[in-house]
Amino acid sequence: MRKNFLIWSVFTLAAVLVAAFLLIRINDYSNELASVVNVIDTKKQEPINDELGGSSWDKALTLFTRRYPERPRLNLGWSDEALDNEIWIKDNNTEKETLLVKSGETSKYSFTDSDSFPFPGISGLSSPVFSLDKKKVYFMSMAWVTSNAVFSADVSAGELRFITDGNSVDVITRGSYKDNLIVFKHKYYEAPKEGSYDHFYIITDTGKEIKDLGEEFNKEDFGVSAGNISDLIIWTGKIEIDKEEMAGIQKAIDDGHQPWRTDPKEIACVDSSMYGFNLIGDCETLKEVYSAADIPGIIKYQVTAMGKDYIITVIQPVVGEGKIWTISEIYEL
Repeated sequence: MRKNFLIWSVFTLAAVLVAAFLLIRINDYSNELASVVNVIDTKKQEPINDELGGSSWDKALTLFTRRYPERPRLNLGWSDEALDNEIWIKDNNTEKETLLVKSGETSKYSFTDSDSFPFPGISGLSSPVFSLDKKKVYFMSMAWVTSNAVFSADVSAGELRFITDGNSVDVITRGSYKDNLIVFKHKYYEAPKEGSYDHFYIITDTGKEIKDLGEEFNKEDFGVSAGNISDLIIWTGKIEIDKEEMAGIQKAIDDGHQPWRTDPKEIACVDSSMYGFNLIGDCETLKEVYSAADIPGIIKYQVTAMGKDYIITVIQPVVGEGKIWTISEIYEL
């Protein structure tokens, strides 16, 4: 009897030791697995591009936009290659970073005046700037062919409000229009006059136009960083071409999307907006000075912007009919 008890005790002890050993190994394996997952997650979330926006008046907070390496372009219905990025707020005292708003479907947010914004999502977020009380952030999203869309985001609640169309936004910090916005807008003349024009407007934070400032104004009167159109910067130099991105766009075209990208003049007109030009809707101002008949796959256009003459060079990464064009260089004459 005692012998059987001893044998049972030995087996029980052995079983406990084995179980303990297995638990330790499982725990070790779980930790190892967790480390791998964390590494993978960290890698996926690593930002590749942080672009500074505006700061609060007291310099305590800074805004910036952030892009991530493995996020594909968004398909938001109106565009199947919308830029996926985010707007963040950095506390300059604590170094803490807080996500404010991200590209994607607007249904994710509490959205004021959503009926006035005809697109299902926001993307290509840019030019964030604080309101004077730091309770709101104004920014732009890609939208119409000729214009971006200006929004506000409530810092504490995250609520979005569509304000107006526009291609720049700034907050007035002094004078009788203090706390209102100055927005650079692209408009068309009323019939029978043809054509379009670009003016700065004073606008409320709900989108009401108060005053047309014309093509230029004294920025010191309003305490803003925008001002004369000549203050806007045209970027010049050679442009690095991402072969993988070009291949992806070409595939989209081959599948029947965005056929306009095979038109070199449209590319020079539309894509030049990324480098400071505002030719959308006025493509006729582009003058071809070097044609693909000279060297296949290369065309140069001359254009006047802000009183200066520039050459926009567009090329085909792969020469041929039905192939895409892209801007490769911009320089001032």
